[in-house]
Amino acid sequence: MPPSDEGPDISQAVPISSRRVRVCVIDTGLDMAHPAVQAAKLEGRLKSVQSWKGSTMDEYGHGTHAAELILRVAPQADLYVAKVANAKSMPSEDTELIIKVG
Repeated sequence: MPPSDEGPDISQAVPISSRRVRVCVIDTGLDMAHPAVQAAKLEGRLKSVQSWKGSTMDEYGHGTHAAELILRVAPQADLYVAKVANAKSMPSEDTELIIKVG
């Protein structure tokens, strides 16, 4: 993945293993129009996006940002996304969703 305009390409700072890993972002969803997300989808690295809060669209941006960072620094990661929150603060019922997803 090419370096992002948002910061240096730190993926070269650590040794890269050929071993695939699975990473799940449990957060505010995912913006499928984000360039890093689109690239991951084309590369087959975006494995699943599910929501327990309506649409999978990330209206807050935090889940998308977390996913973009993982995609940038972990080129061997397959990404799974679970939307369990809609806002910056998390009510107790959303915390219960994380327990169910995990």
